[in-house]
Amino acid sequence: KTKAVMDLLKVTYNVPGLLIIDTPGHESFTNLRTRGSSLCDLAVLVVDIMHGLEPQTIESIGLLKKRKAPFIIALNKIDRLYGWEPHPELP
Repeated sequence: KTKAVMDLLKVTYNVPGLLIIDTPGHESFTNLRTRGSSLCDLAVLVVDIMHGLEPQTIESIGLLKKRKAPFIIALNKIDRLYGWEPHPELP
């Protein structure tokens, strides 16, 4: 859909192979997670720390391990943990 704007503005860009697929976390989207895991070279699995490991999270980890895809688990909403103390002076 951006082609029309790019043609109008006579703009080109080159993306060297980075593709981000955001698969839904809802439990009914198993097929999308399966397809997404089969396409990835590297996955970042974002886990809501307030919900922990839900069944679809465990499913995603299993799919990635099955395909031997490297992955990183990122914890989201960590600032909502009891006792969290921000340290803005640290990176």
